[in-house]
Amino acid sequence: MRRQVHKRIDRRLRELGLSDISPYRYYLETGGAWAFSAYHIWMADKEKTYYHKQAKKAFIADRTNFRILERNPCLSNHITKRRLKWLFTHEGRMHRTTRPLFYTIGDEPGVANQVAPFDYCFSPHCKKAFREWLKKRYGTLEALNEQWESDYKKWDDVRGATTDETFARKGGASGAGLRLSCGLSGVGS
Repeated sequence: MRRQVHKRIDRRLRELGLSDISPYRYYLETGGAWAFSAYHIWMADKEKTYYHKQAKKAFIADRTNFRILERNPCLSNHITKRRLKWLFTHEGRMHRTTRPLFYTIGDEPGVANQVAPFDYCFSPHCKKAFREWLKKRYGTLEALNEQWESDYKKWDDVRGATTDETFARKGGASGAGLRLSCGLSGVGS
């Protein structure tokens, strides 16, 4: 059975013009899981979703405590970015002669645990990056307020909506913008 599967794969690869993949011995899952998949990382003394479940419990108990909504590690934090850049550069250099088939940054990477009610980062780093992104996108606070149907008096008060808040209103701009901003911030945009 296994041999038949390999023959089919080999035949399909040849149809695509690939005659040999032997130089690619493995794929490399880099050490980025600590940053991109932190909500489900293996630990010897706890189940892998322990911290996610603790955050969920805390948020259910108090949905107004935005400290719970700070992602750890924050992808907008310059220290996190510097560490990831070093890690990916180092691993790329270390494995360039053995030519892995592909590199991956982590297992099921995400901003948070998919679409949980506390799935964004409200850290000071992310809020600052989000506001800067909004200023470029909307130009003025008045334009933002009009689009969001909000009444912010100054940029420092602006924050994105949680999933709960986004679903509770008819326009999802503040939640969608925060998700997009968090994702862009994590890749250095």
